[in-house]
Amino acid sequence: MKIFHAGDLNWWYWKDDTSDEEKYMKEYYQKIIEQIRKNNNIDIAFFPVDPRLEEFYCLGGEYFAENVKPKIMIPMHFDENFYICKEFKEKIERFDIEGALMERTNYLLKFKTDI
Repeated sequence: MKIFHAGDLNWWYWKDDTSDEEKYMKEYYQKIIEQIRKNNNIDIAFFPVDPRLEEFYCLGGEYFAENVKPKIMIPMHFDENFYICKEFKEKIERFDIEGALMERTNYLLKFKTDI
């Protein structure tokens, strides 16, 4: 089983970034994802879905889901904003990826997927 933990790897898109900063972050992120994609077959991926990014909270996660295609994605960095888990899960389902739906702290995750 392959588990990937993104740490702080994300497509950080802040509203107050300059166009040069936006371009750099996009290119840097996509380059790293391409390297990860080459070594695919990730079963479980922990990925940041940070609500401080507002409507861009899932930009990196969706790109990761579409290009790397892990079997399961578990959101992190959302503090106690549990609504984001549900929103993210719904967004990545179109890539045939199971997302973790956490609704409280100390939540036991159960998946349908047989890994």
